[in-house]
Formats: sequence, structure tokens, C-alpha cells
Amino acid sequence: MPDVMVMKGTKLRVRRFVIPSLRFSLAGTQMKFAAKQEEFDCVVLHVRGDHPTEPKLIELIVKREDTGKEDTVTPSEVIGVYPPDKDSVV
Repeated sequence: MPDVMVMKGTKLRVRRFVIPSLRFSLAGTQMKFAAKQEEFDCVVLHVRGDHPTEPKLIELIVKREDTGKEDTVTPSEVIGVYPPDKDSVV
């Protein structure tokens, strides 16, 4: 599969686990918590790294299409990149 470029204006599909509350359980010997999976489409507003040429940490500031709100995702949460739309403008 060819590499893709993710930049401002790129449309993505994201899947991640979210912890809806901060309730934890210490039942048994391992800590447990409830999590739910969410999946949504979004458009990249900004790509941020911790170093300008050799970043170790990258985060994507995106605008969610389901809520219209800004959110932060990591590259590991991206499960799909849509082909560019010549008519889209961020």
C-alpha cells in the first residue's frame, strides 16, 4: 500500500476507546475500568509535533463531522484516509 500524506484539510476516519467516567475498580488483582469505542470522520485542522524535523510525538487537531467540535487525535487512532476532494476548503 502506498504512503499517504496527512496534512491540513485531509479527511480521516478515526477509531478510539474513550473512558466515559473516572470510575475504576480494584476487584481482583488487576485494576479495571469501563471504556467505549467511538468511530468518527473528521478533517485535519493542524498537525502538531514536539520537534520541527524529527518529532517523537505527533497529534492531529481535527474538526469532527458528527459534532462540529475540535478534538485531538493521535496517528495511531487513524484507521482511514479519504482521497482528497478538490472542492473542499478548510
